[in-house]
Amino acid sequence: MRALLLIATLVAGEHTAAGQNWVRMADLPGTPRDDGAAFSMNGKVYVGTGRDVSFALTNDWFAYSEGSDTWASIAPLPATGRQYCTAFTDGTHGYLFGGIDVNGPLNELWRYDPDTDLWEQMTSLPGPGRYASVVLSDRFIATGLLADGTATSECWEYDSGSDEWTLRADVPGTPRHRASGGWSLIGGADASYEALSDCYEYDVFNGTWSPLQDLPEPRYGGDAFQNILVGGASSETMLHGDVRAYGDGAWSDSGILEPFPPGMRRGGVIAGSTVQNGPTFYYGTGVDLVQRHSDWWAFHASPTSIDDHHRSTLSIAPVPAMNEITIRMADNEVVLGAVLYDAQGQLALEWTGAQGGTIPIHDLRPGLYVVRVWTERSIHRTSIIKHP
Repeated sequence: MRALLLIATLVAGEHTAAGQNWVRMADLPGTPRDDGAAFSMNGKVYVGTGRDVSFALTNDWFAYSEGSDTWASIAPLPATGRQYCTAFTDGTHGYLFGGIDVNGPLNELWRYDPDTDLWEQMTSLPGPGRYASVVLSDRFIATGLLADGTATSECWEYDSGSDEWTLRADVPGTPRHRASGGWSLIGGADASYEALSDCYEYDVFNGTWSPLQDLPEPRYGGDAFQNILVGGASSETMLHGDVRAYGDGAWSDSGILEPFPPGMRRGGVIAGSTVQNGPTFYYGTGVDLVQRHSDWWAFHASPTSIDDHHRSTLSIAPVPAMNEITIRMADNEVVLGAVLYDAQGQLALEWTGAQGGTIPIHDLRPGLYVVRVWTERSIHRTSIIKHP
């Protein structure tokens, strides 16, 4: 099996380099915690909420500056302490959904403005409160655990422009919670806390789910960025510290990517870098079999860690490109749409086939972009270089 990632060489500077991939950064200044939340934008990673070492639920928040490797306290969430929230961003604001406080599961949605350092409550989910949900593509909130102890398969789309919720197709398979996100929905646990191994991908253009290869072992409480999964648990006593990537329609073998240096971990937080030449993502906090943590790590890998199955049927020209690209399928499949992500995993452009045969990219910054293309029958991935 070919390597799924081209591993970047690290220069650790003032920090200790952990093998090829991981670099220890400045610890979160708040109390160690698990089941917190995180989002990133404009060179900062925002981390907050969760359950601390005294088993108290927290509402504090901190901002990590990528350029200086420093933390600063920001406005706490003006609401009860909570854990198992779901966080995402629209590139301008950060959002915090759901979770559970001392009174039970929540359906609240809060928006953070980094310019004013203020939180604002937005329209709540028009459904029961839930916690341990998962977010896909920074706007689809799926699965979770409800107040009566049942898990849900619901998937809701949140439109940050209109502050409105829309119910989408249910996630296939067993209702679940504590799944991992990224580009797809990965594993999780059922209402009895039995770990699940099935994985699904959501087609944003036709609103349907497609199965992916199952995880090598059932897992919940892991953290995923794009197609890379870190840690998680198969049971209360079996935790993982490996790092796996999904590519070519399969999960990488354990050991291809360097494991998380401290070892097993679940309930951490993960967020992508948003600076040029930054790491692929940051990961930290969480719990092992002994204690909660406040450590913070950067993971470096090539952004070419993508699933490029069926690449031979997909053609994008020109490459490199400056102003526009054209998508063609060798077997005359109809292209429904495409999305482009920058090297930090941030959504850069969304295009539908109804807009014509070419995709304008002149407003994008120069650099590498991952392209995901939806057709009537499948999903394809490749990458392009945008020149100035």
